Amino acid sequence: MKRNGKQQQIRSNQAKKVIDQILTQDNISLINHRRTDGFIRVQYDDGVDIMPISGSSIFVQQIAWTHFETSLSDATVKQIHQTLNANAIFGRDASELNSRVAHHDGSIWYDLGRSVVRISSNGWEIVTDPPNIFKRYSQGKRQVIPQLGGNYWDLHNFFFITPEQRLLFACWVLASFIPGIPHPALVLHGSQGAAKSSTMKVLLKLIDPSQNEDAQTDDENQLLLNASHRHVLPLDNLSMVSPRMSDLLCKIITGSGRVRRKLFSDEDEVINQLQNVVIMNGINIPASRPDLLDRCTTINLQRIPSELRLDEKTLRERFDRQLPFILGDCFTLVSKAMALYPEIQLTKLFRLADFTKWGAAFAQALGHSKEEFMAAYQQNQNDLTEESLLASPLGRAIKYYMGDHEVLEGTPTSILIKLNGVAYEAGVNPRDLPENAYSFGRQFNSVQTNLEQCGMHVEFKRSRERIYRISNSSKAGVRNVETSVVQQTLPLNSDDCDVSDMLPEENGGPS
Repeated sequence: MKRNGKQQQIRSNQAKKVIDQILTQDNISLINHRRTDGFIRVQYDDGVDIMPISGSSIFVQQIAWTHFETSLSDATVKQIHQTLNANAIFGRDASELNSRVAHHDGSIWYDLGRSVVRISSNGWEIVTDPPNIFKRYSQGKRQVIPQLGGNYWDLHNFFFITPEQRLLFACWVLASFIPGIPHPALVLHGSQGAAKSSTMKVLLKLIDPSQNEDAQTDDENQLLLNASHRHVLPLDNLSMVSPRMSDLLCKIITGSGRVRRKLFSDEDEVINQLQNVVIMNGINIPASRPDLLDRCTTINLQRIPSELRLDEKTLRERFDRQLPFILGDCFTLVSKAMALYPEIQLTKLFRLADFTKWGAAFAQALGHSKEEFMAAYQQNQNDLTEESLLASPLGRAIKYYMGDHEVLEGTPTSILIKLNGVAYEAGVNPRDLPENAYSFGRQFNSVQTNLEQCGMHVEFKRSRERIYRISNSSKAGVRNVETSVVQQTLPLNSDDCDVSDMLPEENGGPS
């Protein structure tokens, strides 16, 4: 017992010395995020290191060895962590800490991982002593130092996008540097060999470099943890998004509070705010539920001809050489868009209104008009409306039926009889249609908006039963419905092309 007590006293003395050393060093300070998580900030001449206290074991051991030439036991390090964390949370003012991008004092800030970039409507500059606005975790990588003299459109040399979608894609990329707004999830899809995974890796390296290039997981809590530790949430090689995951991604895109329990507690809870830029890819569009598709922008990547592909090493070296200049021009374009943004007036806003307005500003910063951006975004939304409608067996059957009829009217039971009669022709298994009036009503609610966006008018009447009336604004002459009952998809995590499947030739901006 005496020996154990002596060892405990030694650990306590060691912990006190290290804690005092950390708290008294001029270049070290403690900060917290909303009084929930503590961080250590270390100031250097060329920037700052910021680390969660719970993940600072190596730093603590370094302090102990540098100043006292001793190593610490795990129990001592844990004791130091607990004391420092309490000091950071309860002994300091609360801060709002962000991952990679932040708003502060009228400027947009971007974390390079040591120094940071401050962007205003007058330009951008590198700052080595930033305010306490960022948090960092081990999975985040340092970004390259941006340089002047680059051209954003050089980014398009590393993948193959159709001319019709280049402006929309460019505005999405640039808007990903804007913090505090909901960004539509970028859905990269295309055939095998279209460089979907490679394009996502390029975008990650530009926007939010990370050790983990695929945050996909079946564990909901792990996905939320990944989202809370980064700005961009990448989901690679998806064949489908489950209904539960679809609901979760909607919250992550729009911005939502996440409740988690405090460590070692069953009662205390902490609310973390999440709002991420999401990128997903797959051969087909993996999202199918209307609420998620309504929060997406889809880009159809083209297959790279075999004679234009490069090996991974050569391609990585080419991109790494251009990255500082592409990044620098991105910051220049963000600055230009910040100056244009207050004057942007639009007659129509899409669901993600802030992104719509920023997209129009970036189009002008790129030398195009806001009307060009709005037309491209409208076409993309129209395509997604069609995709969403056809993803629903009920919506697909109704759309097919309305190709030959002006009106579909009746009770749920009578409508289902009519739809069952055309189900196979529409590419729908009749067993996938609603079984009764109750399930019909629930499924119809999910497709009603898409039906209306496709030019149909929906009315309801009430007698003994609810009467549905669907009419065409103009009779469709051609059925735009695929007739295959089973859509072929690859299994989750199916192999895509590797990073070498990208286009090395000059691609240029939209003409």
